Formats: sequence, C-alpha cells, structure tokens
Amino acid sequence: GYPVVMKMTSKTTSHKTDVGGVRVNIQSADALRAQYQDLVAKLEVRGLLEGLEGVIIQEMVTGTREMVCGIATDP
Repeated sequence: GYPVVMKMTSKTTSHKTDVGGVRVNIQSADALRAQYQDLVAKLEVRGLLEGLEGVIIQEMVTGTREMVCGIATDP
C-alpha cells in the first residue's frame, strides 16, 4: 500500500539525501515511477548514475522520532 518511501542504494554516494536519493510520501504507482525517473535524471546530470545500484521501496512510517544509522565496511 501507499504511501511509500524510495531510497537509492549506492556504494559511491554515502549521503543519499544530499543528491535527492530519498523520496518520501509517494502516494501511487504512477508517482513512484515519476520519482524514480526524476532520480535517474538528476543522478545522470551530476555524473552519479553509474553508482546507482538500485532502490529500496518501503512503507512510509510517520511519527515523532527518526533514527539514522550508518554502516561501514572495515577491510
């Protein structure tokens, strides 16, 4: 169901929100397609499209708290 959130996945872009890689409150399949096409176009203009591995679509959860986590690979 909707609304959903679309988040880009990329090994080359660590701060997805800085490049428009997180889209929230998407209300329909048509809006989701439009948001994806817009994301691809903006990444292409910035020279970041090659780093796009895919997107994650998740149910949008609203509330009063937000949690941000980071993960790093330590060779």
